[in-house]
Amino acid sequence: MIIFKILKVILEVILFLVVFMFVATAIYGLFYYHTQKDMKLENVKIKKNRTYCEIGDPETAKAGFIFYPGGKVGFDSYNELLSKIAKEGYFCVVMGMPVNLAVLHPSRADKFLKKYKELYPNIENWYIGGHSLGGTIACKHAVARPNTYKGVVFLAAYPDKNDDMNGTGMKVLSMYGSKDNVFNMGRYTEYHHNFPEDFEEIIIEGANHGQFGNYGFQKGDNEADISHEEQIGFTAKKIVEFMN
Repeated sequence: MIIFKILKVILEVILFLVVFMFVATAIYGLFYYHTQKDMKLENVKIKKNRTYCEIGDPETAKAGFIFYPGGKVGFDSYNELLSKIAKEGYFCVVMGMPVNLAVLHPSRADKFLKKYKELYPNIENWYIGGHSLGGTIACKHAVARPNTYKGVVFLAAYPDKNDDMNGTGMKVLSMYGSKDNVFNMGRYTEYHHNFPEDFEEIIIEGANHGQFGNYGFQKGDNEADISHEEQIGFTAKKIVEFMN
């Protein structure tokens, strides 16, 4: 009987901890950076759903680009950036995440990519990328799926400790701003060896962390020396060149 009582107590404690973590995560997710309404979108097709946005024309697309948003950032905050990429002939999809945290659903792109490959076999090459936490998780997703993606785009992000990209055959573009005070440069340096030797690295002079999206000034960041339009425009241009 004593053993059963002990097991009952243990199960109750475990249940309490699970419920507590679930509730704490849900509450944490309520406080996030909302998408600003003053985005300057290009004249391209945009199909917004509750948990993702499709941007561009998949029927004529040169390639596909899946994007994971930054942590605690509304996923459609990146529509301006992606609309500029779509204008150049690419089909872009930005993924919404549980409570706006990509780390809670690293494989989010799987079912979408399967659907798009069936619907649009004309898109031969797919790329994936993300901003901040989203970029790190996008890399983790891609490394675990060899031969799925042509390349990975990091915006103020880095490959995590166990996500070695060497030998994967994927192209890599890494960009971050010289005024970024949110980006963890310590980890970027520590895990730099996980980038392939021929990866492209671009430091955007005067750019900060938050201006990769449209969600306002991010706490802890530096003020940028360049305008939001300049940062978004330059970033889109380099991603297009990378995928060409």
